Amino acid sequence: MTVLPMRPSPAAAPDDAFIWERQLRPVLDAIIDQPHAPPRALLVGNAGSGKSASLRRLRDVLLEEGRDVHLLHAGMRADPAIPPRMPPDAVLIVDDAQLLDDEQLDVIVDRAADPHSALIVAHRPWPASERMRSMQRLLERTFPAVVLGHVARSDVLQHLEASGQPIRDTCLQHILQATGGVTWLVSEALALHDDRDCTDDDAHSALHGALGEQVAHRLETVEPELRLAVERLCTASAKGRASGLLDDAIQRAHAEGLLLRSGMPVPLVLAAVRTAMPAQPDDEKTDAVRRARDAWADGDLDTAMAIVDDAATDAHDREQLADISAGGWAARGMMAQADAVYRALPPGDADSATLAMIAAIGTGSTSLADAATMGTAAPTVASAAPSTLSVAMDLLRRGLAASVSGDCSEAVLADLVRAAEMYTGSRATRAVPELPAVVATIVALNLGALVTAHTVIDDAIRDGHGGAWARPRLLLWRAWVSVQRARPAEAFEDLARAQEIEPAMSARDTLLARAVRVAIARRYEDAAGIEEAWRHARGTLLRTDIDLFLLHPLAELISSATRAGDAERIDPHITRALEITAGLGDPPLWIAHLRWAGIQQGILLGSPARVAPHAKALVAVSAGNRVAAVMAKAGRVWTSVLGGTVDPAAVETAAEGLASVGLKWDGARLAGHGAGRTDDRKVAARLLACARDLHPTDIARRSVDADPVGDGERTTPEEILSDREIEVARLVLQGKTYAEIGETIFISPRTAEHHIAHIRTRLGATSRSEVIARLRQLIGDESPSLPLRTSE
Repeated sequence: MTVLPMRPSPAAAPDDAFIWERQLRPVLDAIIDQPHAPPRALLVGNAGSGKSASLRRLRDVLLEEGRDVHLLHAGMRADPAIPPRMPPDAVLIVDDAQLLDDEQLDVIVDRAADPHSALIVAHRPWPASERMRSMQRLLERTFPAVVLGHVARSDVLQHLEASGQPIRDTCLQHILQATGGVTWLVSEALALHDDRDCTDDDAHSALHGALGEQVAHRLETVEPELRLAVERLCTASAKGRASGLLDDAIQRAHAEGLLLRSGMPVPLVLAAVRTAMPAQPDDEKTDAVRRARDAWADGDLDTAMAIVDDAATDAHDREQLADISAGGWAARGMMAQADAVYRALPPGDADSATLAMIAAIGTGSTSLADAATMGTAAPTVASAAPSTLSVAMDLLRRGLAASVSGDCSEAVLADLVRAAEMYTGSRATRAVPELPAVVATIVALNLGALVTAHTVIDDAIRDGHGGAWARPRLLLWRAWVSVQRARPAEAFEDLARAQEIEPAMSARDTLLARAVRVAIARRYEDAAGIEEAWRHARGTLLRTDIDLFLLHPLAELISSATRAGDAERIDPHITRALEITAGLGDPPLWIAHLRWAGIQQGILLGSPARVAPHAKALVAVSAGNRVAAVMAKAGRVWTSVLGGTVDPAAVETAAEGLASVGLKWDGARLAGHGAGRTDDRKVAARLLACARDLHPTDIARRSVDADPVGDGERTTPEEILSDREIEVARLVLQGKTYAEIGETIFISPRTAEHHIAHIRTRLGATSRSEVIARLRQLIGDESPSLPLRTSE
């Protein structure tokens, strides 16, 4: 036997009796019951969860069975190499696999891919690279992962019975509640507990004090940025904590045993951090401003607005809280009220003046001259050096002013993209009527630059643009961009993530989310799906006022409402949108998509009178706006097609032009209409091929039927599902429940349920058995034939 060195865990290492009988015994029994099968297992757990102790126990049992065992602990200062030419029946045990270097990980993954090789691996849930996830999937084909880190009452009772350590039931209950069942804290609590301290102290003050010191020590040993993240979570509101669930720091803190899997701080950690925080000065006015800003930064907009309302009688606080008040009104879908805030309380600095400009332009309630100069009129300190935030605001002000002044050049977009990047770099989490990254994304869409739009919003999400409160809105806008790029699986995934972070979205975000859902339904689902999506969306229109930054979702809702026979319901919102753009002087960069939606509505209603003013507006701005020019040309061709004149070359050119400015679906529809209005079979086939190339709407159906395509190839899973949905689908085929799927890939059961619902929609399945059958056709029958289960 080769035993490679092991180092102590940075957290307390509990006796493996905690977890042996309930979690590890099944693994051991499976190994012993199949003496000729290679031992294969996967253990996942946070710091101090008992992984190393469990591996040593497994090693000893395997040695007693006469096995050849090699144990490797990754991350040693001088990492020993994995023994070369290790035979398949030799058991390789790897601890802390998340610390393996790339070369070592490749060896482990290759061994995991061989079902005849013995391999037992333990690692923390973070970090998890794609190679690590690949290894997990391969090992779980033999046995489900053993997920450690949390112990139940029965586990502790088993441990106490084995060790002969008595404890009162009330004390045990208190320990489990205070530690959240986190393994290393339970172990520490039992070690530090003394009946003499708690005989007359039900609060267990002495125990809490001792454990608080342990927690403080743990916090001192982690990276400074991780400690700051944990401290902030512990001082934030509950909603603020929930809004950061997907942050990298949260996953790291869970892996360190400081947070529960839900993202909530362990009660003992929460108490220890708050006890250690310095006392705040008793200044009610300063405290109100600080609390409102913290609540906003954490995504708790309702609390922030409540604090603003409570402080409304104090003039000093009103000025300090103006940005939060305006941001709150904008989030509620009432941009006019945000504009009113700044008109009642003029901005006191250049940065706030830029936010006031956003609100004013958003409602079209200011003249072009006012909008362009509002930011420069704010007081500034001449000697002040530029900051990252001030530069971001300067670029945002300049780009936005140019965008409404008639400039449709790439320079406008360049300023706004740089503004978004600078704003991200400033780490600002302040309230804003609209995020700089969203403004840049919308302008990129207005210019037909889909790749730029995707890059801007993707970078913003990755780098934490705007802080926790901004994440759901950014995800929704990325979902919107994904729809325009004909990537519905990605759109569905971002929509689900946004809804998980913020189930009770603001009115403005809800409208965007509904528009995304309607857009997906209109492009990929049947009439019933479209009707259902519109039914959910139309009520949102009653609670949201349209502003300049909602014109894209409005354009989608115009088409859907008209198809559903609800044109009268959407007409007041079209009128309001036209008033906003007219108030800004009908800027070419902002009116094109709204006018195109008006043309589409007129075509659907068969009303030339409705088409005419929108077509005229597009023609008027075509000279300086490529997108408007493409739309104007496509409008003329579409009118000719509807009149019975089908020029295939003109239809193809117009359709491809629409696709080039981000309107793939519209281009495909134009080509489809042309194919349906010609008696020439060759022309019809040519235009249908063009439609399929621009927007393959039948891709899901082709994948389900698994019919060969013309060149003999089959549709791949990646064409239908996102990477995460493919991962979930494979676990579904293994018969795992929502909870088991969540434990395996570290998502909540609710998110797993969302993914499965989206998979069902993508596959057009109507029952659970049909989901399984179609997944086997798409992915392959690589798992046991088990039903999809929702509970144990």
